[in-house]
Amino acid sequence: MSFQVTIKTVGIDNWADPSEVKRKSENFFRKVGIDGAQELTTEANKINATGQLVRSIKSKATPTEVKVQATVDYATEALETGSPPGTTPNMKALQAWSKIRFGNEGLAVPIARSIKARGTKKWRKKGPKQVTEVFNKIKDTIIPKYISEVEEFFI
Repeated sequence: MSFQVTIKTVGIDNWADPSEVKRKSENFFRKVGIDGAQELTTEANKINATGQLVRSIKSKATPTEVKVQATVDYATEALETGSPPGTTPNMKALQAWSKIRFGNEGLAVPIARSIKARGTKKWRKKGPKQVTEVFNKIKDTIIPKYISEVEEFFI
């Protein structure tokens, strides 16, 4: 499952000078998105083997929101939740990972059996929850870094 983190504001068209607000707001959200995507990329690189997860990370800003997302189908499991017992992993992705990690894509079959029986290590250990960590960095560090550019409109 892919995921996204979205930060929004509402009612921007009702403000005194909507064009100036939109320009500054979009610039603010663009910077938050770039830094947020970089933080997510840093986290993804900690578990990266094929590069597919890292390449799927993108940010998109508008005057009213920013989305930071990873679009591969296993992003949530890889970065946040892990896979619970009973899960059948994406074999194509697991084979590519096995080939890079162990030099043998045939190891994907016993690894998939283990995941189905026991879940992934991230699931069993309940983390680390890397998406949550990135969201907290966006909230606690990145937004405060740029908020002065738009705080006149929000505060």
